Amino acid sequence: MKMDWRLTVRVISAFVFALALGVLSWLLYQSWENRQLNRELQSHRPGETADIGTDGILNSFRDLLSQNSDTIGWLTIDGTTIDYVVMHAPDEPDKYLHRDFYGNESRYGTLFVAEECDVQTSDNIIIYGHHMRDGSMFGALAQYESADFCAEHPNVRFDTIYGPGQYEVVAVVRTDVTEGSSAFPYFSYTQANDPEALAEYADYLTQNRIYDTGRSLRAGDRVLTLSTCNYHTANGRLIVVCRKTA
Repeated sequence: MKMDWRLTVRVISAFVFALALGVLSWLLYQSWENRQLNRELQSHRPGETADIGTDGILNSFRDLLSQNSDTIGWLTIDGTTIDYVVMHAPDEPDKYLHRDFYGNESRYGTLFVAEECDVQTSDNIIIYGHHMRDGSMFGALAQYESADFCAEHPNVRFDTIYGPGQYEVVAVVRTDVTEGSSAFPYFSYTQANDPEALAEYADYLTQNRIYDTGRSLRAGDRVLTLSTCNYHTANGRLIVVCRKTA
């Protein structure tokens, strides 16, 4: 009986090890597959030309748009791994939360603009992305929890299909989206009908920022908010808030 017990333990241990190895291999393969997809998409990356067609669309986006009409822009932060296409599907909320550029199921998803936003008219464009542990997608935003990193990488480029855009980081905030939380609902601020709405958001950022960047939102600013999960609490979020400079 003693030998049978030991054998059972060994069999179970071997099974658990094989299962863990299988899961790890699957995760590594998905990570590799996602990197390959992003490399392929970057070969279609729009250039920095401002050549606009008669329909008001940047000609440099034609290639991506021909493959997926949900393409809305391209986000780049030099010095990070963030160099990705951005999608927008206002009639299908969270469409790209678990889908890649081609619509295939993917736990990495694709960066996407919140359905409530209009990149041409919204005062605050919100872009969502997963915080992947391999550092891809918006995993790199965690680097902005360091004031030194932010000081060295203050600039963000978000070109939409309608025109180029340069931004600078104003504030980095850890927040909570738990229902009933007292945290400011940054995700609902997309259209400011009066200066008080922007002032409220600016005050929230000042009171809750991780560190002082030396910059703040001002009346008339166009805002870009990059949002991802953060693990300081169960429903934590990390937001990197930027203002448009050009």
